[in-house]
Amino acid sequence: MGIASGLPSVSAAGSGKLAGRERAWTVVACVVGVALMAVAVWLVAGPVAVDERSEAAFRAAQKCPSEPARQSPECVSRRDAVIRGVREISGKTPKYWVGVPGEDGKTDWIRLKDTYSFSEVAHEGDPIALYSWKGKIRGVVTSGISFRTADTPLRSWGTALGWATGLFPGGLAVLCCGLWWRLRGAAHGRSSPWQISVIGLAGILSGICVGVWVPIAPDSVGAALRGAGGAYAVALLGALCCWTYFSRKERRQGDDIAITPRPGPAEQVINVFLPHEPEYSGKTHLVVQPGSLAMSPDPTGRVARRPLPDGLTLVRVRHQLRTDPGPYISAGRSFHQYYIAECRAGERTLLFAGKKADLERLAGVLSAHRAPANV
Repeated sequence: MGIASGLPSVSAAGSGKLAGRERAWTVVACVVGVALMAVAVWLVAGPVAVDERSEAAFRAAQKCPSEPARQSPECVSRRDAVIRGVREISGKTPKYWVGVPGEDGKTDWIRLKDTYSFSEVAHEGDPIALYSWKGKIRGVVTSGISFRTADTPLRSWGTALGWATGLFPGGLAVLCCGLWWRLRGAAHGRSSPWQISVIGLAGILSGICVGVWVPIAPDSVGAALRGAGGAYAVALLGALCCWTYFSRKERRQGDDIAITPRPGPAEQVINVFLPHEPEYSGKTHLVVQPGSLAMSPDPTGRVARRPLPDGLTLVRVRHQLRTDPGPYISAGRSFHQYYIAECRAGERTLLFAGKKADLERLAGVLSAHRAPANV
């Protein structure tokens, strides 16, 4: 989204296309942000709520009576068996299956959940107790140790809630970035790239941290949501502190930017442009040669050169102002701030736009071109 990759133009068509792209990005950001937040809300209201009710019902279930005729799927039944084998898939998180006799005499393989080193405590021929609820085996006990199966309702909400708590702040950050850009970024003279960065990082980083933590640590949905809320509050506080710090720094800095002229070779090309001068429209490179300065659309500066006025001097480097003629150079679309170098040639003022490093090179060039006249 940086403007360095494009060729700015002051023509009406170019300005219209730029404004159209900005509106399109704003709409996309808002739609994506709302969609991510909607998905997060749906996950909490749908899958997470269903899994939480299932967990509560399982915890409240009673053991099945000894008489088979009185048993029902709502009670927890136990069946004793002997392990026929253990399967393991090694990896960062090993996966285990335990084989037990099925009702038809064949071996049923039961997938275990959140289990580590199961093969070290369970071996072929060991006794195992199988606990079933609503027709599925929910847990097993062998060698005095309990293990959950992949069908356990305990903390089955973890994955869905992790996605929900991760997507919500991320979507909110994307939405806020889109709204900020639409309502303030493109219209305000002091918009800066860090403002988008603070908003985005606060939402995305908190979403990643919470989304990873929720499926692992909390014991209940309530605890997970409280923890997520605390993390969001910390992220918001951090964002406010960063916003205050950078805002105060900008206010102390003022409109004028202190730069150090950097001398360069006698022939060079600098990535600066004149966004407010129709005659230099589309020419985004300053071509420096001994005794002459020109603008060119070519990164090598070899074609379509247009000379700059003689006697060009640098007055100051400053922030872009709302009083500058259009189009507005969208500083928020690049990680680097774009500044304005106010230069004068006689009675004419030219406003160059570029990154600070490039404007320092421009200052060095103008100082070198002015030096012979002062001798």
